[in-house]
Amino acid sequence: MTKVERLYEEEKIDAVTKAVKEAVDNRCREIAKNLLEAGVDFLDVMKATHLTREEIDSLR
Repeated sequence: MTKVERLYEEEKIDAVTKAVKEAVDNRCREIAKNLLEAGVDFLDVMKATHLTREEIDSLR
């Protein structure tokens, strides 16, 4: 594999990784919002979604 091909592959992997992370983060925020609306305790939402307090506060 040439250096250019290797760099291209690394960039593809980085792009896919970022896209997947963004999709997962968005889904976690959606789930957190639904849980909060359903009256689930704030700490339980944090445990279930692995979002930070600030991230969850921004959903309110």
